[in-house]
Amino acid sequence: MLRKLHNKKIQKRIWVILLVFILPGFVIWGFSSSVRTMQEQDKGYGKIFNRNVSREEFQEVVRAVDIQL
Repeated sequence: MLRKLHNKKIQKRIWVILLVFILPGFVIWGFSSSVRTMQEQDKGYGKIFNRNVSREEFQEVVRAVDIQL
C-alpha cells in the first residue's frame, strides 16, 4: 500500500480528489460568511423607539458626545 503512494501519478490523483472535495466547502463557507456580514451591516446598530439606528448615525452621535466632553 505504501509503495503505491510513492508513485507520482497516484499522488497527483489523490491531491486532485482532495481538492475537488475540500475546496468547494471553503468557497461556500467564505461566501456565506460575506453574505451574513453584509446582512448584519444592513440591519443597523439597533432600535430606539422602534426606529432603526444606522451605523453612520450612531458614529455621528458618538462624535458629537466626544466633542461635548
